[in-house]
Amino acid sequence: MLTKDDLLNSMIHECNVIKHLAAKVPSGRLDWRPTPGQRSILETLRYLSFCAAGAVHMLIEGNWDWYQKAGAASKTLPFDSIERAMDDQIAELRKLFESIPHKDFVEKQVTLPDGSVVSLGRGILDSAHKWLTGYKMQLFLFEKEAGNDKIGTWNCWRGKDKVEQPA
Repeated sequence: MLTKDDLLNSMIHECNVIKHLAAKVPSGRLDWRPTPGQRSILETLRYLSFCAAGAVHMLIEGNWDWYQKAGAASKTLPFDSIERAMDDQIAELRKLFESIPHKDFVEKQVTLPDGSVVSLGRGILDSAHKWLTGYKMQLFLFEKEAGNDKIGTWNCWRGKDKVEQPA
């Protein structure tokens, strides 16, 4: 069974990978976007800076207040504050997870944005964790499309540059 600590640690890992990828944005390409209707690289990073903590707040509190406030604040977040914002999100996630009793994690029923009702733990997995992972992958692909041909699997999944193995 997936524990609270397993899920939290996986989400923290995703946040750290996102910080690593933020350092890999090609110079002058923060405003790059694949099509006019999609987020830019900077807008994607801004969203990633709060989306997981916002989803957990929504599931625990039953409203979007924290999420909406954080989303509004992120609109003007400068690129050089992304790492700090991700660290703040990690701290917020730790605080939120600490506040969840094990029984609630397993048994409390919550409603996801699509209206489905699941346990709190499953809700966090199906929203906050998947949003971090999915939009992290989008960030990675945006950076590749914007001209960074030096990043690869290690960067996207491990959050570090590939270590060459001796022959």
